[in-house]
Amino acid sequence: MLLKMIFRECRRAVYYCRGQRWVYARPKGPVARLGNAYGGWTTATTGLNAQSVVYGIGVGTDLSWDLAMIDRFGCTVHAFDPTPRSLAWVEQQTLPASLQFHPLGVAEYDGNLELFLPPRDDYVSFTRVDTTGQQTKVSCPVRKLSTLMQDLGHTRIDVIKLDIEGAEYAVVDDLIASELRPTQLLIEFHHFFDSISVEQTRNALARLRDAGYRIFHSSFHGLDVSLIHESAPADAGTV
Repeated sequence: MLLKMIFRECRRAVYYCRGQRWVYARPKGPVARLGNAYGGWTTATTGLNAQSVVYGIGVGTDLSWDLAMIDRFGCTVHAFDPTPRSLAWVEQQTLPASLQFHPLGVAEYDGNLELFLPPRDDYVSFTRVDTTGQQTKVSCPVRKLSTLMQDLGHTRIDVIKLDIEGAEYAVVDDLIASELRPTQLLIEFHHFFDSISVEQTRNALARLRDAGYRIFHSSFHGLDVSLIHESAPADAGTV
């Protein structure tokens, strides 16, 4: 885990040095960094409680943020990941009843999505875009956010963490088109992939802004972005 964390941060630092750290917002409301150094997220804490609806989309081999949300707020977290290596890892974990794992991914449609394998056996992240040129894929079940909500009986989502290796752009488009407005969106953007431009991230954030979202925190490399909807309590986080 330590080596993976170091590799991930070094890779991100390269893109930071290339000038792709293009967004920054100082948090003014009560926020907390929840989870470990590898998988943690800055989250606005106002209004979260045991009744909050929380989705952690993209697990890999790290549930530290999901478990921290449970520990702090007493809520149930629904975690989603359909990829084989994540499924194998989750099967080896002892998880609390308040963490409900679903072997599904999220996309802009209901069905199956072909994902490219990681470049090495000790990597866990499957991607929607081919980052290695090896072209080996697996088919994984996916659902729209609206379908997941309907199936789980949810009429709202308070927090979504979205780390889905390049598939986030289509999911953001679907979220906006469906008029779903989760209170918080914690998104890792992947414009460090060769086939994804930084302009795609700029455009996604512009559309989210038009939909009522404001950035209240971004990581130093500008890839992990925390946003909150304008309908949230005034002190939950502001631009």
